[in-house]
Amino acid sequence: MRVFIAIGMFLIVSMAYAGEPDRAVLVQIDEKLDQQQLDESTLDGLASQLEGLTSNHSDSPAVWLRLGLVQARMGKLDLASNSVANGLGVKAQDPHLLALRAVVYWRQGKPTEAGRDFDAVLQLKPKHPVANVFKAYRAIIAEDYKAAVVFARSALVGNPRDLNAYALMAYAEYKMGNLDMARLISKSSMEIADTNADIFNIMGIVATAKDRLGMAGNHYRKAVSIETGHVAAQLNLGSFALSVNDFENALRHFDAVQEVDPNHIWMLLSRGVALRGLGRFAEAAKTYQRILDIDSNNLEARYNLCVLKQEHENDTEGGLKWCEEMQSMVGASHPKARELKNRIEGMKLKIEMANEPAPAPVESPEEKGEEKGEEKGEEKADDGADKTNATETPE
Repeated sequence: MRVFIAIGMFLIVSMAYAGEPDRAVLVQIDEKLDQQQLDESTLDGLASQLEGLTSNHSDSPAVWLRLGLVQARMGKLDLASNSVANGLGVKAQDPHLLALRAVVYWRQGKPTEAGRDFDAVLQLKPKHPVANVFKAYRAIIAEDYKAAVVFARSALVGNPRDLNAYALMAYAEYKMGNLDMARLISKSSMEIADTNADIFNIMGIVATAKDRLGMAGNHYRKAVSIETGHVAAQLNLGSFALSVNDFENALRHFDAVQEVDPNHIWMLLSRGVALRGLGRFAEAAKTYQRILDIDSNNLEARYNLCVLKQEHENDTEGGLKWCEEMQSMVGASHPKARELKNRIEGMKLKIEMANEPAPAPVESPEEKGEEKGEEKGEEKADDGADKTNATETPE
């Protein structure tokens, strides 16, 4: 089973301003922002409240920071960028505002700019939680799991309640094979809050690695109950369903991912398998074609189209086309090279046999004997008729 991991990054920016404009008001706002899941109406209310505060406290970096954070969580990245710029106009080297600008850059698909700002943050504040979470995340992408643990620990020094840091550290330990440590870190984070979907997904992949599939399923279901659109947990549940040929439930989980990330390659591949299992072959083919629209060199889509055409749609020529395309793209060392060779040879033979003219019917010896006997009988009958006619004809 393929196990997926997704870390929800940068949900909370550490804030440490004292004496800004009304500390009690800011504390109340922070308590709401500390929640991982906030509905649209709550975010709208916070945005309105903070916009009101900016009219009287336009020189407060703390207010601009919180407004930018709310706007970022609402997905209004341009507004968040403007709020950060206003705050940095008041205090240019504020590490929290720089960290939030880096978050916005990251979500805008600008990793270089994000990395530059996070580096600047760490120069100002080496234990800054968000910057260290980012570094831990990038270390995991680079498969440097020991470094990821170090950065995650630094993040927790800066903010002992940073659930993202716990999740990253647990995942890094899992990748290094330290399953018990990964589970312990995950359980420790739940003493702070048991509302982080990433943590439950990690608990699930640890349980999967220990072959405790029932427990793993429970953790994945808990993750999606917290966050319906949690891609990793939905994919893991879908994979569970596929493994027992429960194609209906598998498709339901993959459809949930499709709503969040319609171009997710592994979701599309798995969704195609589920559709094929349900006998919805045309939809399965369309799904695999969608993958090739996204990634024209994708091998798995070609392989699945080959299998679909050959084994389920009885389209030998169609199956041959996709298998030959894949064969031309891989070498002899590819895990499916032998299978592709056998499939291609089998399909070519089938096509040749179908195109050969039908052979003339072959008579059995018995049939030939009967025909010869009939011919001899007819000859004798003719001879007899001739002789009778000769004697009966009057002279």
